[in-house]
Amino acid sequence: MSPKLEIQVEQDRFYKSVFDDANSFFILRGKVVLTPSSTMKAQHIYLRFLGESVLNRAIQASRSALFEHKWDFSQGTGTQVFQPRPYSFTFELALPVDLPESAEADYAKIQYGLKVTVETPIFSPNITASRSIYIHRTIDSLTSVPYNTHLEDTWRNMVDYEIVIPSPEYMPGDTIPITFKHHALNSRCKVINIWAGLSEKTLYNKSGGDARANGDIVKKRLQVRGAAITNSLESSLSLNISKCCKEVHFDCCTPYIEVTHMLNTRIAVELDGVVKCISAVLPIRIVRDTGNNFISQEANGVEQLPNYFTVKFDCPPDYFHHVANLTEMES
Repeated sequence: MSPKLEIQVEQDRFYKSVFDDANSFFILRGKVVLTPSSTMKAQHIYLRFLGESVLNRAIQASRSALFEHKWDFSQGTGTQVFQPRPYSFTFELALPVDLPESAEADYAKIQYGLKVTVETPIFSPNITASRSIYIHRTIDSLTSVPYNTHLEDTWRNMVDYEIVIPSPEYMPGDTIPITFKHHALNSRCKVINIWAGLSEKTLYNKSGGDARANGDIVKKRLQVRGAAITNSLESSLSLNISKCCKEVHFDCCTPYIEVTHMLNTRIAVELDGVVKCISAVLPIRIVRDTGNNFISQEANGVEQLPNYFTVKFDCPPDYFHHVANLTEMES
């Protein structure tokens, strides 16, 4: 029977937010547990933490180390003898909070992990074990403001239209319900169909600088759906997000990889016998867990900002309604 070797950690996921500063650290604590099945010899026991950016180009992979640390649990020099019982080696490491978040795209990834190696005598194979560590970026109220959930406009004084989604954040496997409101203002114009598509854009940058200036951009369409108009005032569509993380990737923003998602919509209208398209775009985010958005703020005792998306149509309360409420309170 082979010896048992494992890495145990207090936590393998760390969350960074806009409230963290340059002097903040994550504390990675744990222990390496070696349990021989019989008496064995070892020359060295090493533990290595490595964070790296990996960019795949054709058959070549380019790797850049982001952070590295190594422990040596060997006791002096020479060969050590281990009896068939558990041996523990504790470790602790302060990780800078400004490390890029863990990320994965079609042709690149940012990954963190621990690997322990037990070097045995020359005629015996080394023993290894690995453990992945994840750094995630929380979605804070401040970063959510630019993500509107409602678009409203008038096209050429011919069509009033609105496009509404319930939230800017979705998880793999979720469904995005989209509501289209449309009203023709002129008898020359007729709304004939609606269309929606979800797209993913990835920026790759080998140097870690400005990806928009120096990187490669890859775009792909994830889901498309259209429908004919059955109601003259309101229509709806639903887009299903794949559950497979190989098909759809989480949003991320790092110096090496940036993944964003766009909800593209079109309303087709017929004007004097010619078909025209009204196009609109709503940025959305694909996240790991919409329930953990404010972990860092709650843990740090920071008061959360009001949820921007609970305001109807993303607009302030009606002024006259507010005055009426004040008048009622005074009376």
